[in-house]
Amino acid sequence: MSYLESEGLFYAVGFAKNPVLNRVSMPLMIKMREASRKSGETERCFSSTRYAARTWKVTRTVVIKAEVTRTEERDPRDNPRYVVTNIPLDPETLYTEFYCHRGEFENRIKELKHDLKIDRTSCTESRANQFRLLLTLAAYILLQELRVRVRLTTLARATVGRIRLELIKVAARVVSSARRIFIQMPRAYPFQRDWLRIAADLSAYS
Repeated sequence: MSYLESEGLFYAVGFAKNPVLNRVSMPLMIKMREASRKSGETERCFSSTRYAARTWKVTRTVVIKAEVTRTEERDPRDNPRYVVTNIPLDPETLYTEFYCHRGEFENRIKELKHDLKIDRTSCTESRANQFRLLLTLAAYILLQELRVRVRLTTLARATVGRIRLELIKVAARVVSSARRIFIQMPRAYPFQRDWLRIAADLSAYS
């Protein structure tokens, strides 16, 4: 955080619970418990405080989310969260409109790691591993183009891993003639209509 501040960069970083912050947020939590008891629903509010951990040389702004969550057949649960930031936004906007969106970026990282194995860099030379990374990123870009094409199909919310499984890793028979190449799809393929629609959109067949 000190480095980001010295470079004039903005940040919002999740911060672990501790007795000091829990004590600061306690009045808000008490209010949310009462509000949740009356409404029977999850209740939350936002605030901020100035705070300095022992290892910090300066005080920083900590956004507080005081929340009591309710789910069916479970007792209400306290769910306070803290975010250290230097972004000049009000606490609720900072948390809901900026910080919470990090999850979507994390999903893309998970796709690269779990679906495309971008961390598989087992070559003995650095240059070879770099080339593997470039190939993985190129594949990811192509899959993002497919993701755009599936927006109007049943795979509209599919992950990269599912797109690979449902649209690319499909058993088919390839028959070639002097003028054309035919791809015969299996009759039991459940995404055949979506596949044909995407292929036509990409001008892959006519």
